[in-house]
Amino acid sequence: MSGRKATAFVAAADEGAGGTPQVEVEHVQRVYDCIARSWHGTRYKAWPRVEAFARALPRGSLIADVGAGNGKNLPACAETGVLGEPTGPSFPIASDLSFELARICAERGFQVAAADVTRLPFRTGAFDAVLCIAVLHHLSTRARRETACAECCRLLTPGGRAVFYAWAQEQEPSAGAARALSRTDDAADGGYSGHRFPTQDVLVPFHVPLRCVDMRGDGEHAPRAGAGADLSAAVRVSVGAADDGDGAGAAAAREHGASYDAAKRSVVFQRYCHVYCRGELESLFEPLVRAGAVAVEQSWYDCGNWCAVVVRLPGGP
Repeated sequence: MSGRKATAFVAAADEGAGGTPQVEVEHVQRVYDCIARSWHGTRYKAWPRVEAFARALPRGSLIADVGAGNGKNLPACAETGVLGEPTGPSFPIASDLSFELARICAERGFQVAAADVTRLPFRTGAFDAVLCIAVLHHLSTRARRETACAECCRLLTPGGRAVFYAWAQEQEPSAGAARALSRTDDAADGGYSGHRFPTQDVLVPFHVPLRCVDMRGDGEHAPRAGAGADLSAAVRVSVGAADDGDGAGAAAAREHGASYDAAKRSVVFQRYCHVYCRGELESLFEPLVRAGAVAVEQSWYDCGNWCAVVVRLPGGP
């Protein structure tokens, strides 16, 4: 599974009592812990409609960026202002399942917690807005997806709004040209990734050039090379000593549960994703809608994702 094509995958129902399923530990948390620095170098800024959502919030908003990754959305969340009013500081708080991505957010000067999106360590009704961008497609069961949506909505104050993006199975130019799904007359944006997904549950490769492999970390969730290990330096030493880059790369990949692509001289990590079909994202909110807790304000296709904005209703449970 060292190519760039997504591979079909069946996740076992292996969640322990209150725990993160093993497939998410192995193919989400540990993968992102390993690739965090390389990932950080490829993710620079918020997507335009996500940035617009954040910057349009009133000054002084408290904003939760759930599954914040390397924090690319946080600068937009930190400086907000309703159109026609002066902009000013707001207060984003980030969280992510990956300790190493959370570390990057902290290094950028933001408040952050390492947390599973289904069990967020934040107070009910405390936030004016929530961002959940490119997170839901890493959850391996329908129950966890619904729980994550409920957790994000739980954080909202009455009248608060949350925006959700989840990777779409429909990765075609025509999908982006379609009208928004419902509850809005805005045209959908047309970005798409070009991936081809054989099924909704897939392993998606992420290639890290051997010269850039960076697997630093410590503690329980660190790569298996050990606390504080800098594998990239170890690989360079091995390559220089043995003149066997492919052998060193293959050994490094095996040590960290990845594979080695000799043609590209890269270590290949497999990320678990459940990609969404049309209308599926909205359906995750149906229990909350029936309970009168939230309303789905709008939904659309953007940057190869299905997207939705949800508002917490005053007087709801």
